[in-house]
Amino acid sequence: MSIQRDTFESEVRKSAPDWTNAISNLSALAMFEMLPTLGGLAPTLLTEVKSQAWKLLSGQLGWTGSYKRIDFAADVVTDQRVDQNDTRVPADQIEDATNFLIGLLRPAKSKAAQGHFINADDAAVAALQEIIPTTKAVGLEFAGSIYSQSGSFWFTAPEKGEVKGSNPWVAVPAGTTAVGRYHTHPPVGTNFENFSPDDIFICWGNQQVNLPPRVTYLGTPSGRIKKLIPPMLLTGQDKADFGLLGKHVTLR
Repeated sequence: MSIQRDTFESEVRKSAPDWTNAISNLSALAMFEMLPTLGGLAPTLLTEVKSQAWKLLSGQLGWTGSYKRIDFAADVVTDQRVDQNDTRVPADQIEDATNFLIGLLRPAKSKAAQGHFINADDAAVAALQEIIPTTKAVGLEFAGSIYSQSGSFWFTAPEKGEVKGSNPWVAVPAGTTAVGRYHTHPPVGTNFENFSPDDIFICWGNQQVNLPPRVTYLGTPSGRIKKLIPPMLLTGQDKADFGLLGKHVTLR
């Protein structure tokens, strides 16, 4: 913890804070330190900090950019949401905010590589239920793999992707067998509740680069969990009914 952070936290908890001292030290903090600092304040105190920052930085000093950093950080900790296109701060500070929220929203006891499931669907549902709230909060895709071992099924921890894209082939532990992939869609564009053309293409695999077809699962912003089985993996009546485009199933 930096001296500036210690000084700010000590000052704002006084009955009559020296706001010039407090805000000067707050504005000196890097975004990755400012976020947990503001996140530890009571809502009423956070509102006062924003007001005092506006008076000093924008009103008296004309440092609008410095105030916008504090305003951005306060909004992130209050709303627990970050807009990847926010123009108040540079991209590296949006990345800091994204990582802050990912850590904040991470389940205390994730079942990734821990809990085992009786089938791939159950593993995928558990994985997506854990990560959908984070996707909505930070506006990025997350992806992971479903794998099997000794008759049980597991899922890898999710990897952070981009606004429109994520790693379709997250590695599974040695000695296990990858059987599917899961990923999320943030509420971006117009088709985020459905599999995208890229999702379908990836689901089918790519023989040229030795990537086999795999069942693909999708978690949507509304909380839906969907499953796509590529034509190559269909059997029996399913193959006859859905063999052209693959079988789409809504699990939740």
